Amino acid sequence: MRKFLVVLLVALFWFCNISESQMVRPVVVGEKDPRVGTITGLPKGDGAGGISLATPGSDYLVSVEQDETPSLGGDLDLDGNNILGFGTSIQIPIGYAGSEISTGCKRLIEIPFDCTIQSVSLFADQSGDLVLDIWVDAIANSPPTVADTITAAAKPTLDAADTYQDATLTGWTTSLTAGSILAINVDSAATVTGATLSIWVTNE
Repeated sequence: MRKFLVVLLVALFWFCNISESQMVRPVVVGEKDPRVGTITGLPKGDGAGGISLATPGSDYLVSVEQDETPSLGGDLDLDGNNILGFGTSIQIPIGYAGSEISTGCKRLIEIPFDCTIQSVSLFADQSGDLVLDIWVDAIANSPPTVADTITAAAKPTLDAADTYQDATLTGWTTSLTAGSILAINVDSAATVTGATLSIWVTNE
């Protein structure tokens, strides 16, 4: 019993004389800490038993753009939702059979997701004349016809040229619905034997 009382008295003496700076307690952002001053950011260990402030952008990311090597580590479940804000190009080749492109409907493709046309480009294998029309309709009404045109009077056109670009799309119907069918019709052509229509779309 006497030995126990001695140990208890020593422990009480040590506890009563410990300083506040020696006590281990959580540090709260915004409070005054005698070791580092006012905590106005995220604290971190300094490797020597002390505390310092973490540096934004190097000790931790301040935006997802800073992660140059993102990794999910597993499958991403969208739970029925879409990833918005990305863009992609729908590339549609026409011709390339070694002879002048003929008129008529040349391609039918399915739109994979809801999207908006932002611009259109047309590239040919040589300078010449080419006028394209774009028709879009629901898959139940496929194939689309001229009544389903989305280009109004601003059709992709080569006039003694080999490139064409349009980001204005005057009069166009630019919204495309997932599952609809897009058709490319050649209204007229001369000299050109191969061309690619590039439709830039965004999912937003």
